[in-house]
Amino acid sequence: MSNKLNLNTGVILLILAFLPGCSSTPTIKPLPVISEVEAFRHVKELLAEYEILKLSKPVDEIVVKWIQPSNKKEECRVFVGLNNDDRTLDDAYKIYWDGDCKNGYANGIGREFERGTILNMNAIALYKGKKKEPEYFQYKLNLDDIEITGDLANKYVVRKKTTENATFFSIDFISGYTAEHYKTYIASSPFSTKTLYVKQYPNFRYVFTTNVDDFGSFKEQIKIEDKAGNAIGYGIEILRDNRVVHYEMVESGNIIKRQVKLPVSYIEKILAVKSEIINNTTKANLAEKNANIAIKQYLLTICRDSVSVDFIDNTEYKEICPNSEHKAKLKVKINEAFAKFNQQKTEKQQKDYQAKLTDARISQANSAARAARASESANLNQSLQNMNTNTQMQNLNNNLFMMRMGL
Repeated sequence: MSNKLNLNTGVILLILAFLPGCSSTPTIKPLPVISEVEAFRHVKELLAEYEILKLSKPVDEIVVKWIQPSNKKEECRVFVGLNNDDRTLDDAYKIYWDGDCKNGYANGIGREFERGTILNMNAIALYKGKKKEPEYFQYKLNLDDIEITGDLANKYVVRKKTTENATFFSIDFISGYTAEHYKTYIASSPFSTKTLYVKQYPNFRYVFTTNVDDFGSFKEQIKIEDKAGNAIGYGIEILRDNRVVHYEMVESGNIIKRQVKLPVSYIEKILAVKSEIINNTTKANLAEKNANIAIKQYLLTICRDSVSVDFIDNTEYKEICPNSEHKAKLKVKINEAFAKFNQQKTEKQQKDYQAKLTDARISQANSAARAARASESANLNQSLQNMNTNTQMQNLNNNLFMMRMGL
């Protein structure tokens, strides 16, 4: 029998050895103990490679232009930051500003609209009526269905991505912080039971996957992946029965080589990384909350029936408003997606529950399993309770999500 196990199954191989002689009681074979030097070997090698990559990465230089909005007759220049590609050179490029003007520059809170041959971008910003970069609260990349909200200057943001086609609808969030050479974030969706906590370097990343589905194979999975997405080094899983399992990966990746015992120092380091991810995401969520206060003030100004514009389609201009037709259609799609997701989840839970119930009934035929039966029965009853609890939690998360979407 092969001792290699696919990581995605989440099943851990337990090797039992029997004492020779008169006893038939199994004893668990001691696990290989991994030294501190060996446990940190892969991470140290990857971090050393990362330090070299930092030195070779060119520094992004931001070029700034101050451009007169096409819809303003008075002088009212707005800030345009450029990286390598100067989008303002496109013959079809135009920028509009719906706020006030002062001293020849944009002033107060308003929204920029950039349009071009392959460009459709909006941004809500606060200007000070002078030649100074504004405070941006939100970018919206309309062609990619991406919305970025928070402290954009310091890069503590929440990124929302909407994906939609004829048969699929989803909204995914990435909340976190982007440093010069790495980033930390939490990736989640209201339509998924899994959440990813990630610290990503150019050449590898730490990945913590939590699973709130009671019938999944694990509660949490911790691993290190190379830039190709292969799990390497050592990993940890917290199983449904709260057992904590350490394992070593095969060098080629994504295959478990053996179960091991990792040093406490390694586990502490891993947990410190997760704490960093959570702390940065907490700052990003706070930045989003503060940005939404400014955005709400902007909406109070432009969402009145008496307000209209002529530089873009007025219906498109008002899509951002809570009572818009766009928001109403979005709410219908979200409710349909929730209904489909909850139905699929319930069906899976019931199927897994019935499978476990069948196994429990079969085990009752074995008199040696009497003690285990009580535990299995209790676990099954707890699973039913958890199904109800998780449904309540899902409803709460759904309500919070709707608030976040402004619905």
